Amino acid sequence: MTVEVDRDRVLAYRVYATQLARTDLPPGELAVLDLGVQDTPYGSARLALANRTTAALDDDSLALVWAARGAPHLHRRGDLPALTAALWPLGDADAGRRIASRARSREPPRSGWPPSGPPPTPSGPCCVPRCRRAR
Repeated sequence: MTVEVDRDRVLAYRVYATQLARTDLPPGELAVLDLGVQDTPYGSARLALANRTTAALDDDSLALVWAARGAPHLHRRGDLPALTAALWPLGDADAGRRIASRARSREPPRSGWPPSGPPPTPSGPCCVPRCRRAR
C-alpha cells in the first residue's frame, strides 16, 4: 500500500511532532525536554520553549546543566540522575578515550581563538568565528 502525501501534510506533521503548534502545557511537560534543549547561544532554550507553549516559561522543575557535547542543556530535574548515569564515563580508560576522541575531532584553532574580553551576550558580538553574527 502506498500513501501519498503532499508538502503541506509533511510540514503539518513536523509541526505537530515537534510541538510547534503551541500547546498550553507547562514547559516541564514538553516532549522536547526528553532529550534536553541546548542553550547555545544563551537564551535559545527559552526561545525553543516559548515557540512550543503558551504557558509561563518559568518552571522550577527545569535545570540548566552541562550535558551532551559539553554544552549547556535545559533538562527536567527529575531526569538528571538518569542523564548523569548515561553521560558519566565508565572508568578512567573510557574518560581518556572520550577526551582523546574529542581532541582529534576539533579543527585547529583560528586566529582570535580563544576569545578575550567579556563573554558575549545574546545581543552583543559573538565569539565563535563561524557564527553569522561574527561576519
